[in-house]
Amino acid sequence: MQYDVANHLIKRDEQEYKLDPIINSLLQYFLANANRLVTRQEINQHVWPNICVSDDAINRAISVLRKSLSDERDKFLVTVRGEGYRFLNPDLINIMHSGHLANQTTQVTTSNTQTIQSSKERPGNKAWQTKLIVLLTIACTVLLAIIWQKNLISSDNLINNSLDTSIDPITITVSPFSSIGNRPYNASFDKGLLNEILMELSVSPEVDVSESEQPIRESLNEQSYSLSGTIDFKPNGAKVIVKLSNIRTQRFYPAIFFVKSTDDKEDNIQSLIAKNIAATVRLRTLHGSIAANYESLLNKVSPLDIEKLFIARSELIKHEASAGNALRIIEELMQKHPEISEIKGAFAFAFNLSNINLWSYQELENNIKMSQKVLAAAPANYDALVSLFYSYALHPHYRFKAFETAEQLTSNYPDDLGAWYAQLYINTSTFMPCDKINQNILETNAQNVFSKAQVEVLRRVLNACHSNVSHHQLVNDLKDDLNLLRRTNPQLAKQKQNILYKLFAFFPLRVDEKLAADREHLRRAPRNSYRYNLLEALLMLNQDVMAKTLFQQFEGTTAGEWLSVSQMLTEIEDLDVPSLELSSSKANDELIQQNQSVLLPITTALLIKRAQNWSAAQRQAYFSRLLDSLPNYSMNLDSIEHSIAVIAAQYFAEKTSQSESNAATLFGYLTRYAEQQPESFKFWGLAKYQLITGLYCGASCPDFSEETQSQLMNAFYSDEAYWTHNKTMLSIYLLPFTNKDSVKDYLARIDNDVKRAASELMF
Repeated sequence: MQYDVANHLIKRDEQEYKLDPIINSLLQYFLANANRLVTRQEINQHVWPNICVSDDAINRAISVLRKSLSDERDKFLVTVRGEGYRFLNPDLINIMHSGHLANQTTQVTTSNTQTIQSSKERPGNKAWQTKLIVLLTIACTVLLAIIWQKNLISSDNLINNSLDTSIDPITITVSPFSSIGNRPYNASFDKGLLNEILMELSVSPEVDVSESEQPIRESLNEQSYSLSGTIDFKPNGAKVIVKLSNIRTQRFYPAIFFVKSTDDKEDNIQSLIAKNIAATVRLRTLHGSIAANYESLLNKVSPLDIEKLFIARSELIKHEASAGNALRIIEELMQKHPEISEIKGAFAFAFNLSNINLWSYQELENNIKMSQKVLAAAPANYDALVSLFYSYALHPHYRFKAFETAEQLTSNYPDDLGAWYAQLYINTSTFMPCDKINQNILETNAQNVFSKAQVEVLRRVLNACHSNVSHHQLVNDLKDDLNLLRRTNPQLAKQKQNILYKLFAFFPLRVDEKLAADREHLRRAPRNSYRYNLLEALLMLNQDVMAKTLFQQFEGTTAGEWLSVSQMLTEIEDLDVPSLELSSSKANDELIQQNQSVLLPITTALLIKRAQNWSAAQRQAYFSRLLDSLPNYSMNLDSIEHSIAVIAAQYFAEKTSQSESNAATLFGYLTRYAEQQPESFKFWGLAKYQLITGLYCGASCPDFSEETQSQLMNAFYSDEAYWTHNKTMLSIYLLPFTNKDSVKDYLARIDNDVKRAASELMF
């Protein structure tokens, strides 16, 4: 094999492979560091200097380099799982530092990134070479992330993020931008600027770019554009007027922005202008309808900053490994443009997601205030509304406001999928009756926003509720349908399966099915709640090996509470998992101080379990302090698990009258729910909550007789074995009542079924 460094060419097997600057730089770095472990961080720092790229961009670059070097995957590049890569067999590559490779007539296979082809040699190219490679590096990083995001948001396949290579690339012919204003050497500036614009635009596999005198294609398609414009120099920068038009449809996409000059160096202002022109083109073409959300920013913020905001808000924030970087980028933009409400809203949105769903009450309240401040200036700001919604939804004291915010989202953005997912989330997480969910989702504009497959699956789940079809039967029916569909339309079958997995996050189906769904969905899930739910289920079912694997998979991510959750759940379930290498258990004081809203039921359960070895005075002191740390809120079904946690804490703090009164209130709500919505009561498995509240209610609930208790136990047990979802709540919260034979037998029955389910699950 021969490698021509200067011309970015590899010759092997009678073929030449043209490397783009990114891949060429990557290969040079591997050759300089052959036979040693090279981490992904090193690759980021040396191939993409001064910018943090997503894992997806690195994966793509590695894949392209592998294919260029050999048809054997591991002949040169070996993946060291979880650490990086090792470059082997460098002696098989003959490195040439000058001149073209021999046999120019052989076929040239171009890598994923296009290179500029020109019939005329442009003067001054070599002088710009080093600088342009850096520009290419940054622009390629941006484009790779954008293209990945564009494919991710397909309406009919939210999960499958593979690129659609069948789409015709965008073709752009670029005319020189003309300079006006008092500035020497305008002609040479314009010529150099054209060079840089071409280089900036050429790095994407979705863009074919050329100078205007060179026709790109014989026939123009709908994605053919012409680009030109003018630059008016001012004392502190340059006003740029971009003229972008679709050649076939004649549609015009104008843009005007101002680029500030940080110093008097011509190179600096030229580079800034070129980058912003390229960013404008990408915003108008590649980003499509998503960028329309930032249309109002074009006269306030540079196109390059808008593109950074778009990538951080729409792409990086979706992945835990890059969520912190997204937050940093948006925070820098907010400091640079403190008056722009759209950036503040994006920051609130990113802050919401980057904290991975396990927040303290104070953090939730801070984010609520930040979102409200943005909305005061811009009442319809989408990001701020979404951030406010999830903060409300996670905070038991404010959860009732989440309904109103979800309505506002779907009213302001009736065609937005994220708005309808917010509506579905609050409907299902608060055990809303199935007929109300049907009315709020399927009888509204949502059925025009969700894909047909999503509507079909959602409708079948809700119909199962109305017709008392068991969850087990529903899942089996869906599986049978998928197996049948795989024979005729495998792609549609995969799409529907992914949708089913996504909907499992909203509906508490049987844990054995939910485990399979969560495991499949896990790698794509941006929120920690999936991992938390899955780990809880694994530990309850004594799947220690899988729990270890899951923990190790996410060790070192941005979810700081992950280790804490692992510790708490393993201690609650009495599991010996030394391979998790957990630190010593948190002290009681630390558990109380962490005061995290999402963890309140687990924190309370863990303290109840520890309390079995405490004196009465210790129990009263610790649980009183836990109650003092909680916000005041009334009992309600919208936050039922938190309400029961408060009832149990009051019981152990010896505040008996308060505990009984609150339990009676909640018991009454559940009784009325069962009377008015018997199908939904069974569908959501609410008998377990009524059983617990009835036992804590005591004399305050005269209707909770031994017969009622027995009926609830049988109903709960028969309602699709909901013990698998909350064995923790049942076994821990019912500890004060294990002196009753009925409770003792009931828990033993559940424990036996857990063991049976664990033996049946195949991992």
